[in-house]
This record gives sequence, C-alpha cells and structure tokens, in this order.
Amino acid sequence: MIISDVFGEFELSTDYLLRLSTRLTSDTPGDFSFQLIGVEPSSIENPDALGGDITLLPNPASSFINLKIPLSQSSDLSYTVSDIIGKTILNEQLGMFGAGDHLQQVDINQLNPGVYFINIFFDDQPVAIRFVKE
Repeated sequence: MIISDVFGEFELSTDYLLRLSTRLTSDTPGDFSFQLIGVEPSSIENPDALGGDITLLPNPASSFINLKIPLSQSSDLSYTVSDIIGKTILNEQLGMFGAGDHLQQVDINQLNPGVYFINIFFDDQPVAIRFVKE
C-alpha cells in the first residue's frame, strides 16, 4: 500500500529510518534538519550466493545472536554491526564457506541496549537485518 501526502509517497511495507542533524548556533533554537530514509527489504536484492532467507534468533537478544545462512554456492562471508545512525560497532571477516546451511554466532555483549543492523556480506554483496539488543 502506498500513502501520498505533501511530502511524497511512502510505502507501508518499507521500514523507515529518521535521521536528525543539529547544529548549534548563537541564535535560539539553532538549526536542525531531518531525512527520512526508506530501507528496502533485504530479500528484494539477495546476492546470488544466498540460497534462501537468513534466520536471526533470538530477536531481541541480550548476549548473542545466531545466524542461519543458507548458501547456494561458495561465498566469502563477513559482517558488520552498525547502530541506528550507521556507525560501525563490530566487524568480522568470516572467510570462505561452501554451499549449504551455515550457523554463525555473534557476540553482542559489548553493545548497549538499542536497535542495530547486521550487514552480512556475500562476496561484498550486503544483506541487512535489523535486531534489538536488550
């Protein structure tokens, strides 16, 4: 479903990220701007090596997240974890994996509670999944 208003069209099946920027000035209240970013569902542009949907459990999580990654062909895997504003918090090069289902555990103990994105790279093609750290 698409909703239209004076700012444009918004699709309800899309997640959106609101990015706020502020700049302090000598005049009150200062300057600010915002940007509404549509985040496309990752399943639309899956990398060739991905053999199905990635499963992330549990979500929300407190210590670890477990990823089930189905590969249809060999692929070089890595991941980054970023916060809601896009700052990379964690990254790891996992190496080469063959075709089949693979389980990967990611330690998130050092993350503060909040919303994060894990970007899984298949031969440098990313798939992003949102998760919550309790």
